[in-house]
Parts: sequence; C-alpha cells; structure tokens
Amino acid sequence: MTDTSSGAYSDVLGGGVIVMFGMIISAGLNMLSEVEMNRRNMIIMAVSLSVGLGLSQVPSAVQHVSGTLNTLLISGLLPTAVIAIILNLILPQED
Repeated sequence: MTDTSSGAYSDVLGGGVIVMFGMIISAGLNMLSEVEMNRRNMIIMAVSLSVGLGLSQVPSAVQHVSGTLNTLLISGLLPTAVIAIILNLILPQED
C-alpha cells in the first residue's frame, strides 16, 4: 500500500497558494482603481513595474552584486517599490 497523503497535502497547498495570490492581486487592483490615473502616476507605475519585471526576467543585469542584495534585486519587489517611492518623491505633482 502506498502513502498518497503527502501528495494530497501539496495539491491542497498549491490550490490555496493560487487563491491567496489571486486575492493579493485583486486587492492591489482595487487600491489602484481608487487612484487618479494622470500622466505622473502612470509614469511612476510604468517605470517601476518595468524595472522590477526586467530585473526578475534578466537576473544577469545584477550579476556583479552578490549575496542577499542580489536576491533582493532579482526578486522584483524591492526594485519596484524603491523606484516607485523615489519617483513619487521627485516627480512634481500635477495640478
């Protein structure tokens, strides 16, 4: 008799993870729907998402950075957040 319980648990866990990330994406889109999408905000979003996705898709761009910083940079989350915060601070508000 084979033990299939561990496979069943990983299947249920995988389904739960899919639902969890779907809820996170939905909450993020809900927050973005309340933001006025003017040119400034669209530039901030476009540049930060492009750099974050670019670094996660081309990890060799930060090949000379080692250790934990390399891992954080290719994760996509840290560069996206940092660039969005910096652009939000330096780009002038539109009236």
